[in-house]
Amino acid sequence: MTQSKDGGNLYIGGRFRSVGNRMINYLAAINSSTGSVIPTFNCQIANDDQETDMVASVLTLELDLARNILYVGGSFKDVNNQSKPFFFAADVSNNFCQLVDEVNLDMSSFVDGNISDRLNINDRVNTLSLSGNKLFIGGRFFSYGGVFKKYLAAFDKESGRLDTNFNFILDRPAYRLLFEPQTNQLYFVGYFTKVNGFNRNYIASINLSNYSLTNFALTINTTTGEFISDIVSDGNYLYLGGYFKKINNQETNYLAKVNALTGVVD
Repeated sequence: MTQSKDGGNLYIGGRFRSVGNRMINYLAAINSSTGSVIPTFNCQIANDDQETDMVASVLTLELDLARNILYVGGSFKDVNNQSKPFFFAADVSNNFCQLVDEVNLDMSSFVDGNISDRLNINDRVNTLSLSGNKLFIGGRFFSYGGVFKKYLAAFDKESGRLDTNFNFILDRPAYRLLFEPQTNQLYFVGYFTKVNGFNRNYIASINLSNYSLTNFALTINTTTGEFISDIVSDGNYLYLGGYFKKINNQETNYLAKVNALTGVVD
């Protein structure tokens, strides 16, 4: 399950089919004061895709508070009876799930008015992260808007245009993204061992000031199927969770705290 909060509502996503005795598929809004389901918010995400054996689910949420736009990624094909493969954006300002191309937003910079069709993401979206006017996206995809983008990409959150200057190729999917405002770095974790040909075992970071891969790296066993699945930060330290037993040759057993700049285990 994933969640995002706007102060009044709590948005939750996952593989559920009901919340509070209400039939709701995969995404719901909860009043954070009362805990009650908001009945008007219903995105009608499609059920399991029988043709591809794809199990529908919402895997990641990111809320743009300034614009009341909820970005949703996961494993699904249709939303509100429209084709929205793996990703969509909805205006949630009135407690409804209104797709961005259905409402009168400032969409003057859109060419076709339809962010999801333009992006044309070809596989699962695992994670989203906002920074300024950019939305970063990670997952299992390798094509984004018809452009080769392997597992990691960025686009302008208002226009939906691909950021062609953001070019990072992973050898395996990204599971989670984290923007750290104190250092203006984007951390990402997953099952990868290389980024743009450089060794980076399951975690790496990008300096967003100049879109450069930083030297941040950890030593983690790559021969036993280990990986990092989640990451949070307090500004100075990163907290990592996943299937690993050692980081930098120190026993950590699935949960670790490391310095956000040096990678030294605390």
